[in-house]
Amino acid sequence: MTRQRRAFDTSLKLEVVHDQDQGLSVQNVSETMDIGPTAIRHWVKQYNASKMAS
Repeated sequence: MTRQRRAFDTSLKLEVVHDQDQGLSVQNVSETMDIGPTAIRHWVKQYNASKMAS
């Protein structure tokens, strides 16, 4: 049996990035939102790259 990947909408990703930018640790946000820490780090990296590109 294969595990199905979860999909997250853009508004949730931005909320998670905002929470992390407010000083919460990745681990704290991960546990609170039940999202893997690797996904959060990836979203933060993507967000910062998009800010620098604009």
